[in-house]
Amino acid sequence: GIVLFLLVIALRRVVVPWYESES
Repeated sequence: GIVLFLLVIALRRVVVPWYESES
């Protein structure tokens, strides 16, 4: 439930800046 939700947020915080720097 909540743990999975927090994992998604944590992944977004890491992946989004990395993905944007790629383009």
